[in-house]
Amino acid sequence: SVIYSDLWGANNGLDRLLGQNYTHHIFNHSQHFVDPVTGAHTQPVELMWSQCKRMVRKTQTMHSQLFHTYLPEFMWRKKFDGRHQNAFNNIISSIVE
Repeated sequence: SVIYSDLWGANNGLDRLLGQNYTHHIFNHSQHFVDPVTGAHTQPVELMWSQCKRMVRKTQTMHSQLFHTYLPEFMWRKKFDGRHQNAFNNIISSIVE
């Protein structure tokens, strides 16, 4: 896996985590919106977070302590978006995976 991140403080140290199989590339938004070497940018991640928060707000009051329980639902809905008629089969497929 490859992780592209900006210089936000919480991202510091990702490259020092042991036992992880990924490459971490950091770029500076104040210099470039899109990294000129890799073409990386954070827009897809920011869009995904925005969609996730919007879904949670629509369905219920979001409690920050419970956000980790909302995230798997969002991921599942995103994966099977538009295929609600086969919801049971989608659940079974997810379990099998």
